[in-house]
Order: sequence, then C-alpha cells, then structure tokens
Amino acid sequence: MHRIPATLALLAFSILQTQAATVVNELSFGLHSKVSDDHGTVPGWHVSGEGHLPQIMSDRVILTPPYPGGQRGSMWTDATSKDAEWNADIEFRVNGDERGRGNLHIWYAKDGQREVSTSSVYTIGRFDGLALVLDQYEGRGGSLRGFLNDGSKSFRDQHIVDTLAFGHCDFAYRNLGHFTHLNVRQTRDGLEVQIGGRPCFKTDKVKLPAGYQFGVTAASAENPDSFELSQFIVESSGSGPSLGSGSFQAPPDQQPMGSSQQSSPRDTSWRYGDDTPDIPASDFRSQDDQFKDLHNRLMVLHHQLNSLVHDFEGVKQHAEENQAILINRYMNPLHDFQDEIHKRIVNIERDVESIKKDFEAKDFKAAVKQLHDALQESHSSLLFHLPELTKSSSPRLGFFVFIIIAFQLILAGSYVVYKRRRNSGPKKFL
Repeated sequence: MHRIPATLALLAFSILQTQAATVVNELSFGLHSKVSDDHGTVPGWHVSGEGHLPQIMSDRVILTPPYPGGQRGSMWTDATSKDAEWNADIEFRVNGDERGRGNLHIWYAKDGQREVSTSSVYTIGRFDGLALVLDQYEGRGGSLRGFLNDGSKSFRDQHIVDTLAFGHCDFAYRNLGHFTHLNVRQTRDGLEVQIGGRPCFKTDKVKLPAGYQFGVTAASAENPDSFELSQFIVESSGSGPSLGSGSFQAPPDQQPMGSSQQSSPRDTSWRYGDDTPDIPASDFRSQDDQFKDLHNRLMVLHHQLNSLVHDFEGVKQHAEENQAILINRYMNPLHDFQDEIHKRIVNIERDVESIKKDFEAKDFKAAVKQLHDALQESHSSLLFHLPELTKSSSPRLGFFVFIIIAFQLILAGSYVVYKRRRNSGPKKFL
C-alpha cells in the first residue's frame, strides 16, 4: 500500500466527522455552574412542588428537602425540543437513608408540565413519552429503568408497573458525596442511556419525535430524601424533526427487563477481510483515481475502527455486567450483614454507656452506710438477747431427777407384785 499524504488524510477524516452539536439554551441550565441569578427562578424552566416549593440556589436546585418526608418537586421546560436528535446531560445527587424509598424521574413527554406535573410512573395515568426512573427497585441498592408510553396505557391502573420497563441497569447512586452524571442520547440509531460514565442500556427500537418537553420530578417517602440537580444541558444536532412528527415509534409491547442491553444493529458490510488490494502508484493516471483509492481505503479503515470500537464496548459491557452481578450476589448481602452487626454493636455500646452514666451519676455511699448500720444493729440485738434465749430454752435438772426416781419406783413395785403372785400360787410336787 502506498503512503497517503498527511494533508489529504486529515481532509478526508474531517469530511467524515459529523457536525458538532449545539447547546439549546432554552432547554438547559447550569451550563457554567450557574443555575439561578436571583435564587428564585430558573430561566426557561417552571419549578413547582407539593407540600413545599423546591429550593433554588445559585448552583443547584433541591427538589425535595432533607426534612420532612413525603414531599414532591418538579421542573419542566417552558419550550419544547425542536429536534428529534438530541443529547441530554444531567448531574444529580441524592442524600438520605441508605434504604430510602424516594425516586427521581427524568422525563421527555408530550405536554409534560400539564399531563405529568409532579407525578411518578406509579401515580400517573396516561402519558406520551419516555420516563427514566432512579429508585431502590427490589432492594438492589439503586437502579435506573426506562419506561415508554404512547398514551394508550394508564400506569396507575397497572397491577405491577415495574414489569413495563424496557431497559434497566443497577447503579448505587445514594450518598456518594458528589454529583452523578447521567447522559441520555437519541440519534438515528436509537436511544442510549449512560450513568456514572458507563453504559446502562441501549435500543434501536425507540424513536421519540420532536415537540416534547424535558422534565425532572422527585418524590420522597416517609424517610426523607434530598434530590438535587446541578445541571440539565440539552444539545441538538440541528438536523430538525426528522424522526417523525407523530407519536414515538416503539414495539407494541414493552420489552422485558432482561433485554435491557439491546444494542443497535452493526454494519457488517465492511469486515477485516474486505481490504482493498495493493495497487502500484504507477497505475494511477489522475488525481481522481488517487482520491478514489484514498477514499476507499479511508472508508475501510473507518469501518474497521468502528467494528473494533463495538467489540471493545461489548467486552467492557459484558465485564461490567459480570461485575455488577458479583457485587449484587456477594457484596450486598455482606454489606447488609455488616450493617446489622454495626447496629447491634452501637446498641450495646449505648446501653453500656447508659449504665455507666447511671453508676457515675448516683452516690451509693449513703446506701452502703445504711446497710452497714442495719447489719451492726441486728448483730448487737442478737448478742443482747442470746443469753435469755439460752436460759429459757435450757432443760431443768429437777425434772430429770424426778423422772428417774419415778421410773425406779415403778420397777420396784412391779417386782414386789410379781414376787407375791409367785409365792401365793399353788405348789406342784412330783
């Protein structure tokens, strides 16, 4: 293969690159770590809540407060997306009890501000669009799931809403101490979701149209959860509403949870064996022939690189899935067991500390002195009355002498009677 000129190669690669995405300001906030200037409003967004009003700060929005529980908050864009191909970057943080039952929803829905408001997938009826749910599903320590609806199903009337999810992944997002990055991207190839810098799920069967609103809702349970947002940035490719103007294209039935990692179909028309043959430089008679040969070789290289990237992504995804399975199978039960032991140790330490404080706070010298005095008084009383008791209970000597003499007299009288009877009886002679 002959050597390719560097300038021509750079030109060809620049032609193959896609156009850069632009930020949609009316759908974004927190672009330069600035959410609000007046601590009361977010430009382009409508903020509301139930039971409280979400707190708007200069660098974040607290949708639900850390206290009390049972609160709801929401944010919805005033404008709609004008492009069907977009990329949304969200940074959020959740603080609260490790077993909290609150949830955070990322929405892309038609008339979301009016139809969804502060609802969740568990309380809403019919809606048209996409909902990404972050919660503690099945006690996994955190999970991200995707739900779709075209307005035909009432989620509130479903017996088990969780079975309607078309994709999911496990991710421990609570009490991390920093904001977590969530990326949602829709292209011509479908929908792709990443969280914490790693892929979550991907599908080519979802085509969401333009004209929908972006929104975020949060709800806390009895145990309060603090849901915070630091940015929501939407980028558009500027291609226009090319994916359709009606409702989104989706499979008639929601896919099962097991098919969460559904990848888009790969282009198999170019493989490693489809390399162009080596042609001597003398065979090219014109610049057009050289450019065609260069173009063909660059396309082969481009597709081979794409194939390698897909393979590496598959290996990485498989390794992360295995790691997540191992963590859920072995680490989470161990973590729960450690938490239980820690709680019991804390309770024992608390009881011991309470007993110690009781002993230190109370003076037992007076009680011991009273006990000593009572024992000494009992001992003195016993010694004082002991001679009288011995005298009153000792046997009398005259009584014993009388009994002995009476017994001897009875024996003597009995012997005298016996002798008289014997002498007065008839005598027998042989």
